[in-house]
Amino acid sequence: MHKPPLDQIFYIPQRPYLPKGTLRDQLIYPDSHEDQKKKGVTDSDLDDLLREVRLEYIVGREGGYGAENDWNDVLSGGEK
Repeated sequence: MHKPPLDQIFYIPQRPYLPKGTLRDQLIYPDSHEDQKKKGVTDSDLDDLLREVRLEYIVGREGGYGAENDWNDVLSGGEK
């Protein structure tokens, strides 16, 4: 049995926390949009990440990264 260092452990709860706000907010949580800009993370980077997990269609379906919805109702269990 091997326990990785703490900086390599990421906890994913069974029930995801989806903050109020935009689709972008869901993807960059706990960072803010300002934090995202300061780190140099672009929407193109988010596109790449969504493509990697085969969820790129969500951006178009929901109206872009600036779209605000009740994400707990909009996203399926698998999308969350």
